[in-house]
Amino acid sequence: MKFRKPFTENPREQLKQSLKPRMANYFQSLQGTYSPRLYEQFFSEDLRTGVMPYGFELGRENNQILATFEGSDEENEKAINLLSDFCEHEPRNETDLICKAVNEISQDVSWEGRAVYEILKGINNKGKAEFYVHQFYRARTIKVPFYKYFQIVPKLDREYLKAKYLSCPVEDVFEITIPSRLGGYKRYKNILNELAKYSGVGPGFFRQDPYQELTKGFDFGDYRRNQMVFGFSITRKWGWNYRNLANEYENEFFKVHKYITFKWAQAILRDHIISELNELLIRLRIDSKFKIEGLLKPSEILEVREKLKNGEIDFEEVFKKLKYQD
Repeated sequence: MKFRKPFTENPREQLKQSLKPRMANYFQSLQGTYSPRLYEQFFSEDLRTGVMPYGFELGRENNQILATFEGSDEENEKAINLLSDFCEHEPRNETDLICKAVNEISQDVSWEGRAVYEILKGINNKGKAEFYVHQFYRARTIKVPFYKYFQIVPKLDREYLKAKYLSCPVEDVFEITIPSRLGGYKRYKNILNELAKYSGVGPGFFRQDPYQELTKGFDFGDYRRNQMVFGFSITRKWGWNYRNLANEYENEFFKVHKYITFKWAQAILRDHIISELNELLIRLRIDSKFKIEGLLKPSEILEVREKLKNGEIDFEEVFKKLKYQD
């Protein structure tokens, strides 16, 4: 199924180009100024990797993942058009559409715990409303509850934008955050900040001492062990492996236990994004709803973990049961 026609043949895309967002998706003066710290970046990357299957996985012969839309053809088309706005690349079918949209949103959310999109509305040549989403820059965004979102414009960009701040009513914004079951936005931000403390190779004084005069007698083994214990403790609820691929400081059972827990956390994020997208359709009065089948629910993943703890299944069976979660 082709979801998008070439621009010259697609009135929807032409209408989108005629709409002017109120919020900025970037500021020229800030380009290249943000650089995530090492373990902060590792954690956010691992979180968004595998929330939903990728296209090549959907093409496998034994693939049993299927997305379906519930509604009339006209309403389903509206939902598909809206969800396509979240996709960087053109989806091949409904299932690929949902996978791409959820993966893109999980990537946006993983950077700092939330993503914000402006909802744009236009009237097509049939006199009917068309909705679009436009992601905007979140780092300089302030929300005044029940009123507006405000973007503080950097001084160097104010002349170009002819404004000190930009604003958009809350009813025209779609915001999605880390779900409360995983600690919510603030707790996630705290985790990123804590992980950043150990970012880099060795302690600060080691990097400032290239000739190693100040580090004589320093036990880097203890430093690494404390770093690992610290990382495991603050991401314990998530089950992140801290990218520790060796068997150092943990046995095989602990590794697999964390692997299952991390898949559980990703499943919660996936279900949360799908739920929020369906709520967005309701909010925009699009009478369509979608669901996806063939992926384990968070509760089912916890059942796998419990069976492993009770000795009812072995490691091989764990990976077999979670094979569609990668």
